[in-house]
Amino acid sequence: MQAVTRGLLQWLSLTGNWKWLLIIDNVDQEFQGSGTDEQGFDPQEVIPIADHGAILVTSRLSTLRIGSEDLQLRCVSDDEAREILESEVRRPLQGRSILLASR
Repeated sequence: MQAVTRGLLQWLSLTGNWKWLLIIDNVDQEFQGSGTDEQGFDPQEVIPIADHGAILVTSRLSTLRIGSEDLQLRCVSDDEAREILESEVRRPLQGRSILLASR
């Protein structure tokens, strides 16, 4: 798995590869360090070192801090979630309808 993660991070960091969105969903258990909790996850391990692209991390942890911009949201409808995502990527979403919020 580490080889896959390394390859992904290299691909996301390529200079000409700037139109991507990485979604890390449901980071809902505090990371306590490797080996202590199999369910814990450190999202920093899969965030590329790049000044391009976009990263969206979802969590119910009020203490989770990643990057410089945190946005706390209330429960939103599927339409509201789509509008938020389209606003962030600055273009309408295309293709099949996707479920943006889990219930």
